[in-house]
Amino acid sequence: EMPLPIQAKLLRILETYEFVPLGSTTPVKVDIRLVAATNKNLKELVDQNKFRADLYYRLNVIHIHIPPLRERREDILPIAYSILERVALKRNEPIKKLSDEAKELILNAPWEGNVRELENVLERAAILCDDEIITPEHLPEYIVEEVSAQGQKPFEAIFENVDDIKSLEEMEKAYIFYTLARTNWNKALAAEKLGIDLSTLYRKIDRYGIRDLIPQKRASD
Repeated sequence: EMPLPIQAKLLRILETYEFVPLGSTTPVKVDIRLVAATNKNLKELVDQNKFRADLYYRLNVIHIHIPPLRERREDILPIAYSILERVALKRNEPIKKLSDEAKELILNAPWEGNVRELENVLERAAILCDDEIITPEHLPEYIVEEVSAQGQKPFEAIFENVDDIKSLEEMEKAYIFYTLARTNWNKALAAEKLGIDLSTLYRKIDRYGIRDLIPQKRASD
């Protein structure tokens, strides 16, 4: 949404490494590295003449694409647990847990606002929850309504973007992670649900790097 005249000024700073402070007539040299982030498609904005092409290419030296949260469902619960830990630390209270029903809703919600929306929802839930476990009643009504409208189960939601699934291994990794989350990270129970030996489950956890996604207190169980 940056106006084109401001874009021109930013481009000038990036090219000359100097700017004139407000109220001054003397240029000031700067030594900076700029990290820019956006949720817009800048290439489309360039084509629509809403974003300067020269500024776009100046900024796009190293491009890192972070998929939206709805396209990486396996990250949702680890991020949620991290958020709840931070909220508990800030409020100086025990870490709240998620009921199975709350996990289903969180896994299946579209999260159009990505991590920021997830953080706001969980902080609100932690404040409203007087017990140790967050249930669906502590989540905003729109989350429940959105999930109900989709008519999907969490596992189906993990694979809703089939074009992003590149191999059977990725599907297996997502299914193992989902099963672990649904069994509250009980590896013996997860192995039983998956129909594999516990030793096989441990090998797959290490093979797919799932151990790094498991909440810290559960990773060593």
